Parts: sequence; structure tokens; C-alpha cells
Amino acid sequence: MINYVNNSFDKVLKPCDAQKFMELTQSELTEKLILGHRAGEKNSKAKLPALTYMGVFDMEKYKAYLRTPSSSPSMGRTQTSRKQGTRKAEFMRPTGLLMLDFDHVTKQTTDPLPTSPSMGRGFESPTAMWEYIKEKLSAMSAMKASEDALLNEAKASAVANDAIIPRRPHRGGGLERVCLAHITPSGDGLRVVLKRTKDTTIEHDQWAWCELMKLDAKPDAACKDISRLSFAPMQKEILYYNPSLLFGELPNAEDYPNNNLFETPSNSPSMGRTQTSLLTIQANTPEVLPIEGELSEGLRGSWDESYNGVPYSEIVQRLEEQLGGKPERGARNSFIFTMACNLRYICNDDAAWIASILPTYGEDAQKHRQTIQSAINRPMSREMPETLKRALNVAKLCTDAYTKPSPFGGSGEGAPPALPSVLPEPLRLLTSRTPDKMKPAVAMGVFPSLGAYVKGTHLVYADGRQYEPTFMHILVAEQSAGKSALNTPVDYILADMKVRDEVHLHQEMEWKDKCARISNTQDKPERPKGLVVQILPSDMTNAAFVQRLADAEGHFLYTRMDEVELLNALKTNGASNMVSAVLRLAFDCGEYGQVRVAANAINAMVRVRWNWNASSTVQRVRKYFAKNIADGTLSRLSFATILEDDEDWGEEMPVYEEYGTHFADDLLRYIDRLKTSTGVLRCPEAVAWAVALNRELVGFAREADDRSYARLSRRGILMGFFRAMLLYVMNGCQWNREIEEFATWSVKYDLWCKMRFFRDMLRNDIEGERSAIQRGPVGLLSMLPNEFTREDVKALRIAQGMKPDPKMVISNWVKRGLVVRDESRGVCVKVVSSQ
Repeated sequence: MINYVNNSFDKVLKPCDAQKFMELTQSELTEKLILGHRAGEKNSKAKLPALTYMGVFDMEKYKAYLRTPSSSPSMGRTQTSRKQGTRKAEFMRPTGLLMLDFDHVTKQTTDPLPTSPSMGRGFESPTAMWEYIKEKLSAMSAMKASEDALLNEAKASAVANDAIIPRRPHRGGGLERVCLAHITPSGDGLRVVLKRTKDTTIEHDQWAWCELMKLDAKPDAACKDISRLSFAPMQKEILYYNPSLLFGELPNAEDYPNNNLFETPSNSPSMGRTQTSLLTIQANTPEVLPIEGELSEGLRGSWDESYNGVPYSEIVQRLEEQLGGKPERGARNSFIFTMACNLRYICNDDAAWIASILPTYGEDAQKHRQTIQSAINRPMSREMPETLKRALNVAKLCTDAYTKPSPFGGSGEGAPPALPSVLPEPLRLLTSRTPDKMKPAVAMGVFPSLGAYVKGTHLVYADGRQYEPTFMHILVAEQSAGKSALNTPVDYILADMKVRDEVHLHQEMEWKDKCARISNTQDKPERPKGLVVQILPSDMTNAAFVQRLADAEGHFLYTRMDEVELLNALKTNGASNMVSAVLRLAFDCGEYGQVRVAANAINAMVRVRWNWNASSTVQRVRKYFAKNIADGTLSRLSFATILEDDEDWGEEMPVYEEYGTHFADDLLRYIDRLKTSTGVLRCPEAVAWAVALNRELVGFAREADDRSYARLSRRGILMGFFRAMLLYVMNGCQWNREIEEFATWSVKYDLWCKMRFFRDMLRNDIEGERSAIQRGPVGLLSMLPNEFTREDVKALRIAQGMKPDPKMVISNWVKRGLVVRDESRGVCVKVVSSQ
């Protein structure tokens, strides 16, 4: 956790999470101010938002300060409360982060290395300096492995000779400890944020990092105060970003000394080094150390094959992905070291065990084992690394796709999948007043209204594309089954939006009244800007729909329809196919509009961002979409139902619990998170979930020989991904088990409903399509004998009025297994005689 302020004049620190950081760095205003500062505009830099990476506001310290009396000579009395703002080091606690701020890097100097500028010359750019630092950090883990072994031997020698035991000047890590790197607002500076080393002052830690990275360049001397502000960068100038480290939980403040912030460490360059340097030790130490615990063939297979039910091979693969994929030549040793440092937590800290599951990646076997042993010799923290936690989570998701039994007995048959007993917090709240049998319908039906609050957010899916989350949902149930159960939760969700809409509707009405009183068209006032009205009535016309989309400024519109037939209001010139076209465009946020000749007519091309809820009965919804089975409309919609018990026939009246102020207040914090969501969102767990579920559902479709189920599942999983990501945002961009379980249920439940209502229609369409595809080539093959030559096919094609060359059609028959070639006789033979 870190803090931020809106600008240099803002004295109140506020919490900053990953979502807020993204908002600040992707803001057009941030980029405008930075470019203005570089162009010489006064005060542009001071208006930039800024962050405090090294310290976070501590309310308890601030309260203690306010309670402590202080005398004021000028007033002659004692003050008991003093408002001096919260941005002071005395009111903050360390975050465990360290900031290195290099100003004017083109004038800085470094050691004369092949990959760096010569002594006395600066780097070409901040990016070049970061590439140099990143290369050093990437190699640092491997270097530390050798240092650990050397240090251990030096310690043993010192003990034997009763000499001073040497200590490492720095216990930092490599690239895995970097949280953030970016170009500073000046355009000529580099800022790097790292994890601090425990039990050291900030200045000592800064010196140690520069020493290890062999940087002659010195960081800004003012960056030793934990309340130090750092101006936000623009997104395109962020060179490295690790949100899990940057926004991790606060460590124990006692581990990071802060009382003597400006003391110079006793072994810093300015004071003279009093401890034995590791570089001195290396001069008298052999380069290669013996490896403990050589891996013998007899020991192979003596360890567990899985960790908590997940194969170690799957874990290694997912950990590779978290660390950026398999290493290139030159980075293998450091990559093996980092992998081993993570795997030791789940391999009982056993070097031989790790060597049995960790690939060599092309490295020499002896060096591979030596690097693993060096990782084992490194001090081990109590808590499992976040990188490994995420890899385990993703590996578990992928493994579950193969081990979980399918909840279906057949396509769309039997009872629907049961709603998870524990729902994500937002859904638990929204369904808390709903009778049990309506909860699945409500849990599915609230997403169109929730999604209407999302603006400018793009979700990165498993296929690598970016999507804006769209929700179009139909509740299908018998008459008087309780379809109105969804209305009240949706009303509470839209309450904040409705207030804003009413203000804009009033402004629009005033404009219309003015226009009505003026007869001359040229004198009529222009339509006011910013009339964003998101909630549309169900009887809107196509022209009104286009106008609202044009006014929306990127917001999603929302409509609630009591009957699905109300979609027909979008017809133009009586064309019913226009409705399905609009629905398909809405799912893809495609362009739509109208062009009219009249001057006062609505002429606009807009992006269709539109969420809606509708309800219907089974017969009516089947009739309404009967002509849209083949065009993809059905697969873009989600469905829910309310099942009536065949035995009680509704004898038990459903009872709804009371909503109230507490419900509205609890809901508002989730709505606020949706409102502030913006930019490109990535969630590796959600992507892994989608890949795993696709694997499971495709396998089930093959077992059931049901192509319609497979086709529907593709977009069904994408819509489940949209639901999962909305819950992810409402949960503060944190993935959890409840989100995963609900997302899985929602996809399977939606597919169950579609197969229940449309299975026969879908299968008829599939069979018709397959018949049309096969009719051509199979018919031609049936006219040939069981054994035929190339010339036979050529003659038949000419007789049928086709192009004579038979090469392509024969190849297709072979690929499909319909014929085989007998090269010795120069003929083709049918696998099965054609009828």
C-alpha cells in the first residue's frame, strides 16, 4: 500500500491501490502536464499527482500528535489540536520500499563496462540507463549464488583462524525486488522503486544498491525521507511494473529503521569502509565450489509427484510463465537460481528434489546443480513468495480442468448446476434479500446494470484481444414465476445513475422548450453538450437510441424490458433483422448509426455500448429468436430461469427480506470501484481460468458429441470472463476462490439454460450446415468407382462443368480419410464404398 496526493498543494495523503495508480498514470491530464513541463510551462509540474512510495500515512501517529498539547508563545496558551496536514514523515510508517531517483542521467557516469557509457560520460537516455540496470539486476541473483558459497567458505576460514567474520555489504536480491521503473517528468531522469533491505537505513540501502549495480551515478540525496513525493509518470514511460510488490501488505515497521533518516552509514563511501568487503574475499577463494547432495539415479522418484494435488511439472511450467518464459542464452544461470529460490518452498528446501523437477534450460548439468545448491544456501524467509503463490493458483486452475467431473448428465438435461454456497461479496449482498429459488436468476441478472457503470475499461482475454464488457440478459420462466425478483436489486444498483440522468433530462427538456418557442430554425439554440442519459425506456425508437449513444461519451446505456418483444422498437423501416444486427454490434461494441436528409434529423455513427435485461416465457423467447439461431445472436446473450417445483405448484409463497439504508450504503462502495475502473485490465488468474474451463467444456462436448454445445461455450466462457472481471474490480482487483467458482457456475448455468430452451433448434441448424458443407465433395466422390485414377477425376470434373485440375479435391479427400493413395499402382482407393 502506498499513498498519493492530487498535486503538490494537496496536503492530505490518500490510499493508492493498483486501480488508482492505473487511473493516475493513464490520465490524459497527467500526460498533458508532463509534456507542458518539458515545454517550459510554469507550475505544470506542481499540478501533477504525486505518490509516496517509501511511507504511508499512519492515522494512529497523527491522532497521537493531535492529542499532545504544545505551547504557542505567540498566543500565550496551549493548543490541543493543530491542523498542519498529514504529509509529514513523523505521521508515516515505512512501506518497506526504497526509491532511487537519478536526475539528468545523460550527465551521470558509470564504470567503463562494454554495456555502459565510458567514464565521465552519461547514458544516452533514461531508457538506456534502465536497460543497463536491468541487465545488472538480472545477473545479480546468479552472482549472489556464487557469493553465498564464497561467503560461507570465508566464514569457515575466519572461524578456523579466529579472525573477523566477514559480512555481506548488502542482502538485496535482483530484478525480482524491483517494483517500478519509469522516466521522470523532466524526460531526462530515471526513478526506480525497490524492496528495502531490513534493518538498514534508507541511505545505506541506496548506497548498497548502487554499489552492487556498479553505478558511479548517485541518486538524488533528498530521497531519504519516507514522506518524499514522487510525481506520477505517464503510462507509456513506465519501463517496469510489478503491482504485487508495489501494492503489497505493509511490513512490520520495526524492520525498517526510520529514526535517523539522514545518518551516513558507517561503511558508506564517505565514512570509509570498516568491514571486510566481499570483493576482498573473492580474490583468495576458488571459483568453483563442490556441490552438496549430488543427485543419484537411485533417489529419482522418491519424492512426491504433486503439491496439493497439482503436478510439479505443471507448477514449473506456470512459474516459468510468471518469470517471463524460458530464458535466453546468457540468462540461464540467473533464471535457474530464481526458479530454485521459489521451488524450495514446496520441495522441502531439498536441492536434489528441485534438481529432479527443474529443467537445465540448456545449462551444463554441473552448473545447474551448483546454482540450485547456491539457492538452497541463501537465507529463507518465512512467507512463500508472491510469484510462487500466483503460479500455484494458475497451475491449480489448469489442473482442475482435467480432474473435476462434469456436473452435467447430458446436454441441457436434469437439474441445473447448483449455485455456489459461498458467493463473492457483491453478489452475496445483492442476493441476500432474495428467496432461495430466485437467487440464481438474480445473481445472473444484476450484471447488465453493474456493467453500465464501467467506462473506458478494456479487459485482456485469453486470446490476446481487448474487450469492453457487455451484458445482455434474458430471464426465461413461466408466468407468475417471480421474474420481478430482479427489479429491486437493479433499482438499488441504478439509484446513483438515475439521479444524474434526471438532471440531464431536465436540461434537455428546457432546451426543447426553448426550441418550441422559436419558429425560425436558424435562431434555435444548439443541443447542449454533455447530456449523458444512460437509463433508456423500453419503448425507445431507433432514432432516440442513436441520439443517446451519441450523447453517452463512452458510457454504457442500460434498458430494462418486461418482455423481450420490446426489442422490436429498434426496427427501422419494418426490418426485423435490424434488431439482431444491433444485438450483435452491442456485444462487440461495433459502429452503428443512421444518415438522414432532413437538417433537424439525427445523423450520427456511434459505438453501440448497451446493456439490457429482458424477460419472457419459453414459448415466446423460442419464437422470437427462431430466425437467429444461425447468425450468432443467441450465443451473445446470457439466460437464466426460475424453476417451479412440480409437486407444490407454488403452494409456498416466496418471502423477500427488507432492503434499506444499510443495503444501499454497502452496495455503494462496490459501485464506486466500478466507476473508477479505467484503462487496460489484466488478470492472469482469470485468463488461466478461461483456458482451463474451455478445455473442460470442449472435452464434455466431444463426449456428448454435441457441436452446438461447443459453439455456444466459446462466447459463454467470454461472458463468464466479463462477470469474473467485474467481480475482480469490485473486490479491489483481487482474485479469489469465490470469484472463480461463481464464474464457472455462471457459464455452465447459462449453457444449461440455452440447451434447455433451444437444443433442438440448435442441433437442427448444425445438421443442416454440415449437410450443406458435405454435399459437394461427397456427391462427386460417390460418382467414382472404388478405385480410380487422377484422370478419372479430371474427366468427371469436366463433365460436371468444373475446373479440370483435381489436385485439391483429391488432397481434401485424403486429409478427411475418405480415400487413400496406392502409389505403387497410381490409383486412389475409397476407404468406405460410397452409397
